[in-house]
Amino acid sequence: MKTAVRLGYRGDNPCHGVRLPQGGAVSDEMCLLSTAEVGLILEHLTPWYRPFVRFLVGTGLRWGEATALQISDVVLDGPTPSVRVIRA
Repeated sequence: MKTAVRLGYRGDNPCHGVRLPQGGAVSDEMCLLSTAEVGLILEHLTPWYRPFVRFLVGTGLRWGEATALQISDVVLDGPTPSVRVIRA
């Protein structure tokens, strides 16, 4: 935020004086959703978003990777459908 103030993007630094939490273990351990948990999420989504979320779950792509895809990155008519991730 100091940089944003220095570059003129902000007039003030709302983070000034805020103390970050100390300590606490951070885990990089992967956490996977169960089939039931995915189903519950899908159930609460509007129908419009369900195919996209199914795509994310089925491919393991992250949001940024999936939203950066272009039509040329997707091959559906080959012997094995594929998605090429080259940007995020």
